[in-house]
Amino acid sequence: MSKELLKFTPMIVTLKHIFYNLSSRNKNEHTIFIAKKARRRILYRTFFYLPTVIQLQKLYEKYNFDFVLQRDINHYNKAYYPLLNKNVNNFSKIQYLEDHFRVISTLKPQYRHLLYNDAILLLDMSKYHINITLKLQYDHFSRHEGELTFFIEDKNTKHKIFKITGLINSHQFYIGGVQGQTTKDVMRILTKECFGMRPHNFLLYCLMEFVRILGCMEVYGIKNLSHVSNVRKRTRDLISFDYDKF
Repeated sequence: MSKELLKFTPMIVTLKHIFYNLSSRNKNEHTIFIAKKARRRILYRTFFYLPTVIQLQKLYEKYNFDFVLQRDINHYNKAYYPLLNKNVNNFSKIQYLEDHFRVISTLKPQYRHLLYNDAILLLDMSKYHINITLKLQYDHFSRHEGELTFFIEDKNTKHKIFKITGLINSHQFYIGGVQGQTTKDVMRILTKECFGMRPHNFLLYCLMEFVRILGCMEVYGIKNLSHVSNVRKRTRDLISFDYDKF
């Protein structure tokens, strides 16, 4: 085999993995269904952002998260959509993800799989006769705001009442999104159940305690003008949470 071909062999192998994931129809209990039209759209955009897509593929393989790409090909969207902050460029995006995976890879394999396939149970309040749980997972619907989502869930309805999404590295946690909506009556009950703290403040407190265990001593929040939803005009008006005040 010629030296020129050997030089391109790693790229050829990476491209093979990318297009296998994009075209694969392997279905199991953890695979997220992607419509044929959406799959073609992702494949089409891949050609225009190929260098960044290749970097993403190598990054997931480096930290043994390639099973994530097989489960949900929407992860390739990170090559051409904003992540965490609407002003983050591709180089910084890859660096943020690498720092994040470096920390998450220290978790036990079963927890890494739970994180992307289901959810990690952090706190069950049932022993206090409260029907809520605190969980951690990768949320497909908040994928542009970060890789980790902390959320309070109603055990009866499985509804995510409040959630905070962001990215972690060795020293900081960056909050990219805060979501939650409920009635005033439910808010009053939750405030009482969360020891007098508002639910999103209680969630933030639990988040800070958790990331401190992983070695993070600082938590930063996104600004209103930098939120990823501000990239598109049709999603700009959907932001109802005041991140600057939070």
